[in-house]
Amino acid sequence: MNLFRSGSVALVEDCQRFLNFLPASYQVDVRTVKFLQKYKALENRICSLFGQEADRQLRNLCTAYNLPSSSSASKTIKQMQSF
Repeated sequence: MNLFRSGSVALVEDCQRFLNFLPASYQVDVRTVKFLQKYKALENRICSLFGQEADRQLRNLCTAYNLPSSSSASKTIKQMQSF
């Protein structure tokens, strides 16, 4: 809040959204989704052992943001960034 010299949480959130600066928790979730979707696409045998766990985590993130888990990576990330 000191960055904007304001005590208003709503004003800070609006500034973050319009300046395309997501809160840290959203940035972590967006990066996690990117990683999990790339991880699922790998054909490495070791990675395939943990593929179900990656699917589960990805579904949990999509559920948290009310997004369809079947959507593409770029579409999912854009939808997350709009929050």
